[in-house]
Amino acid sequence: MTYAKGVIAVKIRPIFRSAIALLFCLSFIAGAEAAMPNKGEVAVIAVGMNAYSKEFTHIVEDSVIQELLSAGYKVVDEAKKQKIKAAIAQRKADAAYLNGDVDALMKISFSYSVSSTIAVRFRVDEADNTISTGKYKGYTASATVTFNAKNSGGDYTRASASPIMATGAGVTPSKATDRAVMSAASKIAAEIAR
Repeated sequence: MTYAKGVIAVKIRPIFRSAIALLFCLSFIAGAEAAMPNKGEVAVIAVGMNAYSKEFTHIVEDSVIQELLSAGYKVVDEAKKQKIKAAIAQRKADAAYLNGDVDALMKISFSYSVSSTIAVRFRVDEADNTISTGKYKGYTASATVTFNAKNSGGDYTRASASPIMATGAGVTPSKATDRAVMSAASKIAAEIAR
């Protein structure tokens, strides 16, 4: 009898350990980022965080939109996006809108039947002349991007794990800046769509 209890105890311990390991793995998987719900239309609003960034808004938005379309999402058309932006511009007194607060942007987007809103905040710094070798003169620029996403049901929210920074080099300041913005935007777009 004592022997039988010992055998049962020996057999239960490995099963117990396996069950604990399985529960740990399942809790880790459940904590992983879920994909954004793919129903309804998505609005992508890019917010430049310094004066120099504003002219690159369309590049950032277009990059994220193209990535979302490639992943099978429906994105609001240009007319609806402009209406949303006009509504946002009317609320400029509210700092939350200017800072790309996704909750504030969602309130406006709801009135246009948008199911999810992605606020992409980015900063572009002016290119500087850091490359100089003999006759060749070049410029480098940097761009930093983050995002917040939220759906209308409030059951999905997600933010960048950390800011994404990219640099670009070119023979002119504008080429270096364009490359930095495109690189940062494509990286953040890939993170949003996965």
